[in-house]
Amino acid sequence: MIDFDRFAVAPAFLTFGEAATYTPPAGSPVPCRVIREGGGKPVKFGPVTVYLASLTFDVRASDVPDPATGGVFQVGAMAYTVTGTPYHPEDDPHGLVWSCGVLWGAPILYRSYSGDGGTLNPPKGSGWKLAAAAPVGAGSVSIAGTLAQGQLRPGDRVTIGTTVHTVTTTTTAASGRFDAVGIAPALVAPAAAALPLVLGFARDFPVLAGMAGYDDTFAGAVATGTRRIIVMQDRLTAAGCTDAPKLGDIITFEGQPFTVGAATALYQGAAPFAWDLQCK
Repeated sequence: MIDFDRFAVAPAFLTFGEAATYTPPAGSPVPCRVIREGGGKPVKFGPVTVYLASLTFDVRASDVPDPATGGVFQVGAMAYTVTGTPYHPEDDPHGLVWSCGVLWGAPILYRSYSGDGGTLNPPKGSGWKLAAAAPVGAGSVSIAGTLAQGQLRPGDRVTIGTTVHTVTTTTTAASGRFDAVGIAPALVAPAAAALPLVLGFARDFPVLAGMAGYDDTFAGAVATGTRRIIVMQDRLTAAGCTDAPKLGDIITFEGQPFTVGAATALYQGAAPFAWDLQCK
């Protein structure tokens, strides 16, 4: 039997491919080589290269047997997220190659704050739990947290047990707790006091962004460990974020939070088309 992968596919990837790493939505990264198609003209911001148009990465099935939507290819300093369903090209009857539609950027969660002090949303705090027991049919609950400060607002979310409830009232923290927070739907089961909760916020926006460190030319200008994050304005807009990035906003990447310390608008004409964020 002819080994088509060895004699036909492997030389093409060795000649035209780029070294990469593929990380599935759940699992460990694997090394591979990819052949890039499309993407339009790249735009460079220091170590971050932005491709404004969509890309396709071809990857050998022997390297990545089962690529999936949400997987991430890392090529050099940049990440690309698989956004379409991978497929075998029409001229690949043996299924030796996967074609993966990707978008530039890795998944992040952008938290945009509004207000200050008692009106801060999302609120500050941790260790969220029910402050008091709540019966079946309750349309409001009281929530406590460590160093709780700010407001819960309509559109925020609270997960009680396995049910996600939407906050329906504006409630300001007092003495480390939010009292009588309106929720929908109402409780379908009683909930005990001190039950741990998970809060989510309407001002949390999942987007794709480019992340990199700072090279030696910035030595002394930025603190050690600072990350450079490029976020496209159209992606923020599509996610529903209407406020410009600003100091104090939070970006979560791979479970690690980064605080925006500087936000520089990159303009195309009169309007910003991207943001260069210095995060620590």
